[in-house]
Order: sequence, then structure tokens, then C-alpha cells
Amino acid sequence: MAGDWSGRATNDRPVATVERIRNRKRARLTASRSSQRDDYWWVSTRPLHGLVFLLPMVVLFELGSIFYLHDLNQGIRTTVRAENLLRVFFDNLGVVGLLVPGVLVLLLLLIWHVVEKDKWQVRPVVLVGMYLEAAAWAMPLLVLASIMAHAQGPALAALQGGGAGGTTSLLSMPWPARATISLGAGIYEELVFRLLGLALCHLVLSTILTHGLKLKDLWAKGLSIAITAVAFAFYHDVLAIDGRSIGVGDWLGLLTRGEISLMIDAVRWSEVLFYIMAGVFFAAIYLWRGFGIVVGTHAAYDLAVLVFLVS
Repeated sequence: MAGDWSGRATNDRPVATVERIRNRKRARLTASRSSQRDDYWWVSTRPLHGLVFLLPMVVLFELGSIFYLHDLNQGIRTTVRAENLLRVFFDNLGVVGLLVPGVLVLLLLLIWHVVEKDKWQVRPVVLVGMYLEAAAWAMPLLVLASIMAHAQGPALAALQGGGAGGTTSLLSMPWPARATISLGAGIYEELVFRLLGLALCHLVLSTILTHGLKLKDLWAKGLSIAITAVAFAFYHDVLAIDGRSIGVGDWLGLLTRGEISLMIDAVRWSEVLFYIMAGVFFAAIYLWRGFGIVVGTHAAYDLAVLVFLVS
């Protein structure tokens, strides 16, 4: 009996040792992942920090809209085209209110946070880092715009054609109005083209390409970025005839009438190219660094062009 018990203990000892080694490895791996998920690069992409990061921007945009973008005498409200599209969409659904688009942004991030079951903990140092990072990401786009401006001749291209009309009308506004437009463009254009647009395109394309044609999901992701970048370009005022901006509807009218040469001449191709590259750039930041950072980057660029660098 004693010999049998001793033999079993001897045979089980290596198994127990291997199990302890595995447990230690699992513990180290879990600790490593936990530390990675507590660092700035991870926390700054999470929805709660994105929500707190964007909250001042949403509040400033709404206040700026009331004080600087409303003409009470004529009953006219100037706004970002993307924000107006969202407002019209919700108006058609019977959800009416000036604050609806802003509430939508914050509500989406709040729901995302709850679904992910993240901690209800906000780290101020991360928020400061996010503002600095967003400003840093705007620099390459400013350099690109400067290079293209010197190559093409016109002033710095701004990502604001979807705002209050063309650049001339925007630059005639007081600087608080231009700052408000810049914040709104960052928030709502990124909501429409990145947060919603990329997700919708990827859903459709992954169904067709990945599940239908059995292609890799990379194709669906790449085409989603390309489609939203092109849509982002033509969302801006890049169409003009005799120096007068025209809408996409007028441009398509030329197409249906067979006026191909006039249609092609109406496109300001250098601006289209810039906006497409900007759209790809923003998509890359969104996919890598999250919604909050890409909104901050977009807003920082527009603020630089429309407020700080205006001569």
C-alpha cells in the first residue's frame, strides 16, 4: 500500500509542476494584458474617455451655434452640412430639437461604453494627452495642404466646404463663428463618414465580398475606406462652373444630359484629391486611434486653417 501511494505521488509530481508553470505563464500573460489595457494608447481609444473628451466640443458648438450662427432677425441658422443632414433625418422621424445631433454623438459613445462593460473611471492625464495627440495629428495634414496650395496656387484648402458654403463666406464670418464651424465639422463629419459611414460600408461589403465571393475581409475594409473618402470629397464644394459652386445634383444633371466635358470641367480635381487623401488619413486615425482622436484631429485642422492661420 505504501509503495503504491509513493509511486502515484512520484508520477503526479511532474504533472503538477507543469501545471504550476502553465498557471504562472497565464498569470504573467493576464498581468501583461492588464497593464497594456491600462496604458494611454489603449485607454484613449475607449468610449468613456472619448465621450468626456468630446463633451466640451459638443457644448461649445451648441453654444456657438446659438450665439454666432443664428440670425434671429432673418430666422437663418448657419451650420455644418453633416449636422444639418442628421437634423433633417431625425426631423423626418419625428424627433425634433436643436440638440438632437449632439445628444446622438454622446449617446452612441455612452451605449458603446455600457456594452463593452468598461470601468467607470476617467483619467484626466489621458484627456490632456488626447488633446495634444489630436493637435499633433493635424500637423501632417497642414503640411499636405500647404504643399498642394503652393503647387496649385489657391489659399490653404480647408475641410470646411460642407459648412457655411465656400471659403470666402466662411472667412467673412467673425472668428467665433469660424471656430464654431470648425468644431462642428470635426464632430459631425467624422460621425457621418467614419463612425457611421465606415461601419455601414463594411457591413454591406463584407456581406458581398467576404461571405458571398469568399474574399478576405481586408478587401471589404479597403473598399470601405476608399468609398467613404470619395464621398467625403464630393460632400465638399468641389464642383464649380464659371467660378460658381454647384451642387452634386446639378453635376448629375449634366451627366444625365450627356454633357460629359462640362461635367468633368466642373470638378476641381486638385481639391478632390486633397479631400480624398484627407478622408483616407482620417479613416486610418479612426481605425487605429478611435473616434475621439479623429474628431479632435479634424477640428484642430479646421481651427488652424479658419482661425489661427487666417491672415
